[in-house]
Amino acid sequence: MFEAVMEDYQRKPIELRAIDSLGLGFDFAGDFRLKFAKKCLNGERLVVLDEKNKRDIVIPGGGGGVIEGVSEDIRVDKGDRIRFKSDVLEFSQMSELVNQKSSVQGKIPSGYINALFDLTGAWLNDAADAKYLAFDGYFISLCYLHLTASPLVLKDEVKKAVPSHWDPALLSRFIQTYGTHIIVGMAIGGQDLLCVKQRPSSAIPPAELKGYLEDLGDCLFSDGNSRSLLERKTRDGKPMVPEVFNRMLQSHPMQFTSITETSSKDGVTIMWTKRGGDVFSQSHSKWLQTVASNPEGILFKFVPITSLLTGVPGNGYLSHAINLYLRWVR
Repeated sequence: MFEAVMEDYQRKPIELRAIDSLGLGFDFAGDFRLKFAKKCLNGERLVVLDEKNKRDIVIPGGGGGVIEGVSEDIRVDKGDRIRFKSDVLEFSQMSELVNQKSSVQGKIPSGYINALFDLTGAWLNDAADAKYLAFDGYFISLCYLHLTASPLVLKDEVKKAVPSHWDPALLSRFIQTYGTHIIVGMAIGGQDLLCVKQRPSSAIPPAELKGYLEDLGDCLFSDGNSRSLLERKTRDGKPMVPEVFNRMLQSHPMQFTSITETSSKDGVTIMWTKRGGDVFSQSHSKWLQTVASNPEGILFKFVPITSLLTGVPGNGYLSHAINLYLRWVR
């Protein structure tokens, strides 16, 4: 039954799936994928939108298709292409940066950052195991979708499901059913990212690590046409750049959706991952050509579900439960 539902869902155009996901719930502890969005029990959005006044919209970018009957409370904007190079940051700083990109405050790591850096989700252990984190990559947005309704109002079903007293079982059921946040925006497109995780045993200074990552990005994102910096050697012929960075430039005969190289000696792990397009492609330029024909939801934006429950009995208990869940339970 579930498999059949997912098959039907995957057959829907990504643009329609993305529009349908706006206003749905989401568990912030999970990876940011459209398929994990949470509906009301009747299959509707968690928030009230103007469903009476609708219009047809043209999707910019890609094939420029038309979506009929879209709520006036949903806006579609033209996308862009951005290369973003993060600083080399401590674990909590990177969590805060990634959260800010999703319009979420705080340093509690999301499921998305866990997926990017191949973390376990046990964030105290992850923080102890990661001296520094950094990423460099491209975000290709064919279009941006977002809610314009203000203020956002939750449907009565959601409000009535909030336990009015401290009941762990009911609070857990609420989070499982509706999530911790509401999806208010996203882009349709793809991302091609290099992520580096440095362990406490590593002696590479942050500035050097940032330079190595940027040089590797310049090389991979130009399909190997910018190798000179990574191939620098000392006077006695030894590589100046840690070997793990050069290993990322070698051809990988097996097809994987992500490529990971680790150096125990240097205490560094590098991950190269893609979303949208041909995720098996090891050529950035060839991957770019496939994004429009096979895009995914990226650059998600959220609001905490409890921010829309002001004045609802039990909201304080739910806020505390969600905080505990995101910090410890997952």
